Amino acid sequence: MPILVSFMRPGCPHSSGSRFPISLSLVLGGIIYFLSGHLNQVLAYQSVDSNDLTEARQLERIVLRGLTRLYWEDYEGAKAVFEEGLRLDPFNHVFLSSLSRANHGSGDLESALFYLRRALQSEPENLFYLREFAHLNMEAGEVNRAISAFDLVLKSNDALPSDALNLIRVHVVMEDYTSAIATVEEAISRFDRPTTLLAAYAEILEKTGDSYALTEVIQSMIKFDSDDEELYYRLAVARIRSGQAEAARRSLQVVLELNPEHSGALGILRHTLSGNDTLPAALDVALTDQQNKDTQNNEPIVSQESDLSTEQIRSLLADQPDRTDLQLLLATRLFESNNFLESAQRYEQIVLADPRHLEAWARGIDAYTKAGQPQDGVRLSEDAILLFPGYIPIEVSRILALRAAGNVDQARELAVKILGRPVDPKFKSDIRRLERELDDA
Repeated sequence: MPILVSFMRPGCPHSSGSRFPISLSLVLGGIIYFLSGHLNQVLAYQSVDSNDLTEARQLERIVLRGLTRLYWEDYEGAKAVFEEGLRLDPFNHVFLSSLSRANHGSGDLESALFYLRRALQSEPENLFYLREFAHLNMEAGEVNRAISAFDLVLKSNDALPSDALNLIRVHVVMEDYTSAIATVEEAISRFDRPTTLLAAYAEILEKTGDSYALTEVIQSMIKFDSDDEELYYRLAVARIRSGQAEAARRSLQVVLELNPEHSGALGILRHTLSGNDTLPAALDVALTDQQNKDTQNNEPIVSQESDLSTEQIRSLLADQPDRTDLQLLLATRLFESNNFLESAQRYEQIVLADPRHLEAWARGIDAYTKAGQPQDGVRLSEDAILLFPGYIPIEVSRILALRAAGNVDQARELAVKILGRPVDPKFKSDIRRLERELDDA
């Protein structure tokens, strides 16, 4: 898929700081996905006397109830819960932003924008809120407000390449190519390894027909991927269109060195060697079939990316840190290569940003256990079970972590508890085996 086709919803960043000393478990951190990355500020108290703690726990329970409603897409129920929170703390930006999400989920875009504006009044520099505000305004057709919000995000030192891409996309949608080019050039000079930004720049120049500038951009892209035959092919096409015939032939030669059966390059050269066509005419003949191939090759298909090396996945993540599919792929690859500790940490980061990945919870617990840190597996499993009670893969992983940590009695108690309720037959035999092993421990 071309870089400029769709907008990228941001991942949820971590909170930039806490205003109160009450520590919360990772499960509350996991609510970041739903509650804007500032959940720890729900309990905004400077002291920890009994009254503060009582109210803090009350607010914590509201957040957990609201999360459950949002997870099950019970948006009306979520609204009721978070409105209850606002009655206790009318200016709390976490409850306000959560009401925005609930209203957006129920299709009330106007109310979603209303509550998010109020959240921004309390947290005007909150990047997650600004990103979400930009996306909601795009959805509402308020393009200028979306541009202003994206501009504010990019002024932050914590902005990401994806933020620049989103603003570039808005300019392209509005056919404001001058602003799009200015934004992409500034972003390329700002971020390390700007491969996705260069790809976006190339797409803009292809739209505007500036073939000479396009050749320079593609050459910059080749510096990061010198074995990509399609980049050399695109360079050849751009050189043909900008009148650089000899340079175009050299590029086509590189294409055929990388792939002797490249249909586009062969088609162009075949027509030029016939003596009946100029290089530009040969290009026109060959491009129709090749365009379909280019589209397929540019699709970011996970099945293709699953063949990448671990280092290639890391490189892609450096440019596209919001790609959860790549994050999961890297964590899995690390697990399979017995790099259990980093795998566990990666899985924990994934569920912290989006707790809906049930398998990632279980794999993260297992990875900590296999890494020789079962106490961290136990800690992670406590948060997982709080969010997803009764999900057997997580419970089994918790049993293994408890046993490895020396908490045999707790592990046996959980196994007995699971077997005391209806259990899928495919899990029952394994749990019974675990129970016997625990009895013998």
